[in-house]
Amino acid sequence: MTERTAQKLFKKFRSGNFNLEDAPRSGKPSAFDEDALNQLLHEDSRQSTRELEQAIGYDHATVARHLQKMGKVQKLGAWVPHTLKDNHKNQRVSISASLLSRHQVTTEQHRSFLYCVITEDEKWCLYVNKKQKKAWVSSSKQPKPCVKAKVHQAKVLLSVWWDQSGIVHHELLPKT
Repeated sequence: MTERTAQKLFKKFRSGNFNLEDAPRSGKPSAFDEDALNQLLHEDSRQSTRELEQAIGYDHATVARHLQKMGKVQKLGAWVPHTLKDNHKNQRVSISASLLSRHQVTTEQHRSFLYCVITEDEKWCLYVNKKQKKAWVSSSKQPKPCVKAKVHQAKVLLSVWWDQSGIVHHELLPKT
């Protein structure tokens, strides 16, 4: 305790005030509504502390401190090119199962057709990548994946061919 604090307390006790409770202060109340913060995160977990600050009315550092106290951390979700419908997922599973069964029935005398397959894929490489926001989630959970934004004009097409032993050929296709 500093000397100045001791002098203030002595003066307070001398006047007959033995109350040790803190007096109300000016400014924002110290009661933080974590339920409101949790509701905002439930609506959109990809909000920044600045966005949460504007919505809830507390400083972003206070919001960040309470998020940490609640056990929330920021994690990036995986980009997915598009969302698949259930029937598309079922089609992919059935096609993969039939190809795998065809691969397993071949004898040692005949080389499996999977070793002869060359696969090609094309990928648009963007010159300007869109920023992805981190989501506030519990440290033990993974964020939900989000659908990647529409492809814009600043891009180049990468074409890659590979077989079971690795990449056979790749090229960047010129703009037309």
